[in-house]
Amino acid sequence: MEAISSIIWNDDFWLPEGFTWKDLEMTPGGIRHPQFSDLYYVPIIALVLLLIRIIFERFIALPFCVYLGITNTTSKYEQNAICEKVFKEVTANPKKEHIDGLIKQLGWSQGRVQRWFRKRRKANQLPLLKKATESCWRCVFYFWLFCFGGYTILPTDWFYDTRQWMIGYIREVNFTFRK
Repeated sequence: MEAISSIIWNDDFWLPEGFTWKDLEMTPGGIRHPQFSDLYYVPIIALVLLLIRIIFERFIALPFCVYLGITNTTSKYEQNAICEKVFKEVTANPKKEHIDGLIKQLGWSQGRVQRWFRKRRKANQLPLLKKATESCWRCVFYFWLFCFGGYTILPTDWFYDTRQWMIGYIREVNFTFRK
């Protein structure tokens, strides 16, 4: 296991020349570098974001979309065991030979069989209101990320002068937020 770990975490692959993983270890009063233990926060943050998303979609986005007049339209199709069996077990988009077989079995016209499959496929689609609430979440989430990125990056010198990007890389990188 140690050999595999040394291959995966090879200094030459991950770090610039002349640096080792020891350079990134925390020292008292030193610069805060990312640590492997920081990954323990990822599932917690993911659950918090999921909870925020659920609350946002239910209590903010859904009423907003209803206010905008977005409604769910359900596709009504007549129940038919034979067509349902073909839809579930064979294909949702039947070819001409399947349609011809169903026409003979059911005594329906070709248009009626095609219309049944079209309505049945539409019934399986995600409701429009659900799509709209997901889109609201994405819009708000990505806008928030954009604003946070601007808040974090705009005050730095290297945002305006690209020659400063790599000065003091690893030795002087500081991952703290403004106070």
